[in-house]
Amino acid sequence: MARVALTGGTGFLGSNVAEVLTDAGHDVLVLTRATPSMEVPWSYAVVDTSDTHAVQRALESVDALVHTAIANDFQNLDAGAAYNAYPGLSPLRGQDSGGGPMVDAKASVEFLRAVAAEATV
Repeated sequence: MARVALTGGTGFLGSNVAEVLTDAGHDVLVLTRATPSMEVPWSYAVVDTSDTHAVQRALESVDALVHTAIANDFQNLDAGAAYNAYPGLSPLRGQDSGGGPMVDAKASVEFLRAVAAEATV
């Protein structure tokens, strides 16, 4: 099975995605901005998501990336700011990373489609 990195794994959406992936037999690595305040049943790595090179290092050993993290300041939510809150992940949006290899976003989407198809069978 695949090793999957997941941002937002301590939130509602991300933790549910992590559970589905784990139940399907995949190895989940949650990328967090800080040590989780609650116990999580999968491995995690604290990563500065504003640092492209730190993100690249965290992704070196994974097959796919699922990005479910959000900038969750709901009192002052600005869609542009929320989208740009994770500049270290910008290479996945087609921008120059200025560094080494990143996880192929298209392959990640295809991987997730396959997992979803397996989960609905």
